Amino acid sequence: MATPGVKMKLSAAKTIMLLLVALMTVPVQGFWRHLCFGELGTGRVDPIMAPGTPSGHAHVLFGASNLGLDPTIDELLNSNCTSCSIVQDKSAYWAPRMYFQHGNGTFETVSTVGGMTVYYFTEGPGDGMPTVAFPQNFRMIAGDAMKRSFYGAIPDPPMSEWKDSDKTQQALMEKAIGFNCLHYSAGANEGSIEHHGLRNKTFIDSTCTDGVRAELMFPSCWNGQDLDSHNHTTHVSYPDQIKYGNCPEGYPVRLPTLFYETIYNTPAFKDVDGMFVLSNGDPTGYGYHGDFICGWEEGVLDSAINHPGCTGTPGDPGSGLQESCPVFKLQSSYDATQCKMEVPEALQNELVDFAPALPGNVLIQAGPERAVMPSHPAASSSESLPSTSGSKSPTLPIATTTATSSSAGPTQPEVTNPVTATNSDPNTDHIISTSTMYMSDGVEIDVILIEEIVTVTTVETVPAIEVRKAHLHRHRYKV
Repeated sequence: MATPGVKMKLSAAKTIMLLLVALMTVPVQGFWRHLCFGELGTGRVDPIMAPGTPSGHAHVLFGASNLGLDPTIDELLNSNCTSCSIVQDKSAYWAPRMYFQHGNGTFETVSTVGGMTVYYFTEGPGDGMPTVAFPQNFRMIAGDAMKRSFYGAIPDPPMSEWKDSDKTQQALMEKAIGFNCLHYSAGANEGSIEHHGLRNKTFIDSTCTDGVRAELMFPSCWNGQDLDSHNHTTHVSYPDQIKYGNCPEGYPVRLPTLFYETIYNTPAFKDVDGMFVLSNGDPTGYGYHGDFICGWEEGVLDSAINHPGCTGTPGDPGSGLQESCPVFKLQSSYDATQCKMEVPEALQNELVDFAPALPGNVLIQAGPERAVMPSHPAASSSESLPSTSGSKSPTLPIATTTATSSSAGPTQPEVTNPVTATNSDPNTDHIISTSTMYMSDGVEIDVILIEEIVTVTTVETVPAIEVRKAHLHRHRYKV
């Protein structure tokens, strides 16, 4: 267990070695998409902000099955499975869950479509700094759960017109969040992290015909020493263009840029009376956030970053498909969706779906002032760091709502047996994708054609329904 007041640090020798590797490595331009098809579950689990105790609000959880209230790095690495596609990655990824509050006050989880996609961008920030792998047990958060206002200009000014006030860490952090209104059959979607707030239900019902994609970009500049910090943010920093640009003084090491994407099946609630809200009681979206613990097997992430088959080259950025990387060992989407976490004993009886209140009895607070929530030890202490010990709990199913088709009909408040979606055939490829990325007038264009096969089953005795739908994802980043 980590001792309170003692920082989690790398040894001086390892820090020097990291810097030497960074200086000797030839930078490449590229990225890959890490597909976390399955949800481990939904619950008040956050071992970074609330180690050893239930967190203040619920999260949707992905990655290593040994994720719990306070896992050690060895426990993560020894997980029986991962809900993501690359089996050498026993990292943990989580973010607040989207809920729908029905007109009668009942809170229902909104299904994710395809789980979470975690992008690993490995290109340098533009100042010649190469990218090095996260060390094992590296931890960080992005975003601010209590935030309920956007402090900058709306919409964002062009980056060429940014002032110093647009480049503060606070300003960069709030610009690193996006809620993309998806409408594949009605022209181009918005650019990634272009719109920073969660729209109201009237707009979502009328315009976002294919759902809402929650987006979060993490800091990528590191001080090169601390695996974590007292507030879980100050050991890292954003470069001055969020994803690209220069790292600030005191952050000499460039890490991969993590980018979380989670598509929510908001069309399932079209024309249903109610509102969308995040599990931290946030109806604005400005309090969206995410957490990460690195649990890659030793050497795998570093090998992938420096392999042109995984990340491409400056002349050929590659497709971003994880299948193109010879370093990775991949599992099927079916196997990923079968991976679930053990429910901590303290949470085994907590209702997280079709509940009269948000988990943790979190109140909805729309701001514009910061939200006020009960504190927990990790949040209230400026000295303590997350413990690295953990304990096992009896294996029980944590409540999940995984990958329903966006064509599903409206869900009514009276429903007591929710429809869930599963990938039921292990011999079937459930998601087929083709992709390309190119630059146009200084804008990075990422085009993905995805065919999803989702088998929907209900608790009633009815034939399974197979839905096959093609999606075109376009990612546009302002530069």
